[in-house]
Amino acid sequence: MKRKVIAIISVIGVCVSLSACAKIEQPTQSVENSVTTIASTSSKLTEPSEHGTSAYVDYICYKAKTDAEDATDEELQAALDWLKENVENIFSSQENMELTMYNGELLEYRYKKTGNDFEKIGWQAFKTVKYVYRGAETKSDQATVDNYAKLKELLSAADDIA
Repeated sequence: MKRKVIAIISVIGVCVSLSACAKIEQPTQSVENSVTTIASTSSKLTEPSEHGTSAYVDYICYKAKTDAEDATDEELQAALDWLKENVENIFSSQENMELTMYNGELLEYRYKKTGNDFEKIGWQAFKTVKYVYRGAETKSDQATVDNYAKLKELLSAADDIA
């Protein structure tokens, strides 16, 4: 009985830690300033106080989803350009990982269910850094290495949006 309870609690913990957009907390000022290049921010969106957490990942995800609704082609192109220009540095700082997740999710949500390359790039960028950002994986973990290689491949083949 005790093992079943521990197993159930463990499964719940894994599910919660793997969620990408479940809880919303308050993010940091530097990301907020960088991320607000796209102006539409929900009034319900509250920035978490602590970076590097699942809550901050959720905030970035939700913000990008909200911003994607009104993003222009120029703003989407800027997100794609940022990813292309910074692909070699996405793990170099907390801010770069946050911008990678934001720009990736912006593209993914804008092109959701289209199956096009921009949706794929967006998802690939987000999943490549989110576990490293939270400290659940390292840059050298095989999943991260594989995701990073795929992201580079997608970005090198990507056409412009507009």
